[in-house]
Amino acid sequence: MPDHSPKFASTGEFDDYLDSLGLFHMDLTLGRIESCLSRLGLAELPYPAVQVVGTNGKGTTSGLIARIATAHGLRAGLYTSPHFLHPRERIRIFEPGLPDEHGDDSLLTPNQQQSDCISAKVWLDAANAVYREQEDAPLTYFEYLTAMAVLIFREAGVDLAVFEAGLGGRNDATTALRCPMVCFARIGLDHTQILGDSLEAVAADKAAAMPERGTALTIRQDEAARFILDREAIRKRARLLEVRSPEGMAPVHVPGAPGDAVYPEDALKALPPMLRENGRLAIAAWAHLASVHGWGFEPEVVRNAVGRHVLPGRFQHVFDQGDWLLLDAAHNPQAMQALSRSMREREISPRAMVFACLADKDLRTMAAELASVTRGPVHVPELPGVSRAMPAREICNVLQAAGIHAVAHEDTAAALAAACAEPGSREDASRPVLVCGSLYLLAAFFTLRPNLLGSVHCGES
Repeated sequence: MPDHSPKFASTGEFDDYLDSLGLFHMDLTLGRIESCLSRLGLAELPYPAVQVVGTNGKGTTSGLIARIATAHGLRAGLYTSPHFLHPRERIRIFEPGLPDEHGDDSLLTPNQQQSDCISAKVWLDAANAVYREQEDAPLTYFEYLTAMAVLIFREAGVDLAVFEAGLGGRNDATTALRCPMVCFARIGLDHTQILGDSLEAVAADKAAAMPERGTALTIRQDEAARFILDREAIRKRARLLEVRSPEGMAPVHVPGAPGDAVYPEDALKALPPMLRENGRLAIAAWAHLASVHGWGFEPEVVRNAVGRHVLPGRFQHVFDQGDWLLLDAAHNPQAMQALSRSMREREISPRAMVFACLADKDLRTMAAELASVTRGPVHVPELPGVSRAMPAREICNVLQAAGIHAVAHEDTAAALAAACAEPGSREDASRPVLVCGSLYLLAAFFTLRPNLLGSVHCGES
């Protein structure tokens, strides 16, 4: 007789189990999660779903799609990665109408905003359900949480689910879900040791997520990446649509949407320049979803949803504890270039920087971009517990070779304190302390200042 007693009696027990799987352990095949989902009765998704794939901008695009859906009255599930403080941040449910309980939630401080996190009970119930269905092939860390997200969204009765891919596309666990729509954010060189050391190789891996006879939307990609996407679309008989917008603040053109519509770009003005192409992609995705499912498209609703959206660590410009801070997840050359362009457009010149990166990143190329971003010193912390982190002194050596004054510190708290103590007006929003280079650096930062996580912070409930 099968044992249906729960494996995990507390979230702490499950956290320990997840840790034992290894955050960075990968075994890139789809067989395990497909089998587990089948045993959970989820071989086919019971709700409309979108997968978002790419190198930079996946999280922003995913979050905006979910927010726009919620603003139109839908309950939306959102699955993203990585997390900052707790894995529960990865699985969120946006309830329609919650911001209106407080009025305009853009006027609220981050810690006053409604949390989108699921409860600890829902988290634990899903963890036990997935554990029972693993059989003899234990899931990896990312596969386990992906299966939990699919299950939690079913139990919550979501109207739409948005899944951000973790790594690549061909063998990413979210690709096992066979979402009928896939959105391609910016494709560039990253994780080259796994995906390949050329743009064509990376694009081929990500393009493999394209659904058979489904719909794929993409921003305007580099020529090499677009060629790969076109080739995959032909092979899979998929409909590939490019979300076009000329330079500047021109309208968002959504090919194939109702009436081949043009939606006003002023919905994107609230976003920093580096995030606008992700906003365009999200709006286009919603236009197609609305057309297919009869959900409607209200430009003013879209405008308000995009304007209110705040994603921690994505060009997050905040005043906290007496200092202006700019927090950004840029962690590869392409993202650093986009960050630099956004700061120039908004006339932001950091007076100091806190920077760290992982050992597999192209630091020398990023260093050249960092040199153009700030003339102030760069404070580099160690990232204890992050096995893939590049040692602080090694980072400093590369930065100093690029003509950047860099100082190593034992941890993020020390680096942040030193950066905030640098000369310059602490109340000048155009001269913030910039924190960037790694999502794991931002995780260390949010450990120090969890109030800035806003609605993503799960708390203890």
